[in-house]
Amino acid sequence: MISCRIIKSREFPEDPSLTIAEIAQNTGFSSQGYFTNCFKRIFGCTPNKYRKQ
Repeated sequence: MISCRIIKSREFPEDPSLTIAEIAQNTGFSSQGYFTNCFKRIFGCTPNKYRKQ
């Protein structure tokens, strides 16, 4: 379930109008920190680094 939400969240970092906290909330995570940890575990980088790539 978490993997599905993280995979879905990949489309959001490309939208610069959304903060990482908003992306976390939009994908069903209760905190930005937990979202960031899960994202990094699956993709090997933080959402901010992914956004800058």
